[in-house]
Amino acid sequence: MTLEVTLRRTAAVVLFVLASHALAQASYQHPETKFVFPAVIGAFERTGVERYPDARLGVKVGYVARGLGRADIYVFDLGIAGIPAGIDSEPVRRAFTSADSDVGEMARRGYYLDLKRMVPSDATLQLKDRTPRFRMAVYEYRIKRGESTEPVVSWLLVTGARANFLKVRYTHPASRVEDGQRELEKLLVDFFAANKEAASGGP
Repeated sequence: MTLEVTLRRTAAVVLFVLASHALAQASYQHPETKFVFPAVIGAFERTGVERYPDARLGVKVGYVARGLGRADIYVFDLGIAGIPAGIDSEPVRRAFTSADSDVGEMARRGYYLDLKRMVPSDATLQLKDRTPRFRMAVYEYRIKRGESTEPVVSWLLVTGARANFLKVRYTHPASRVEDGQRELEKLLVDFFAANKEAASGGP
């Protein structure tokens, strides 16, 4: 192999790595709703985008705050047209109830141990006027990992935005409740700063 060929191949590898890095740093925009998912939001780095084969299930965008927790943001419509913004419509109530039931089912199947609900069933969350209002559930449970169990706190947030359901699941160690809540608030505020129309109930 000549030196020239070796250099060309090395350059091609470097360009591929640089292009991959640039792509990883780019924002992802959901085509149907135009929601923007930045590569980095506060302490969180985007780890992946999963579009489900069933279009009604929409997309899941994953974020991780290293050493703290994981947040997954879901945008979907379940085949329902014109989902109202906010939390007061029947479709949003049903979507929240279904997501809450899914958590209970995970406990019944033994994936979540010693499940406790930490807030009343009618709890909501809104960070001043910087985010929309969410229906909210907060759980504490343990996750079986080999021979040990890890206590965590997990948040479920659901609202209607841009004619879709917007759901957030965020889980962090139970030993870091204050850090976890603070980073969740930053995540939501910064996400809606990048999506101002959704925060105001726009299209």
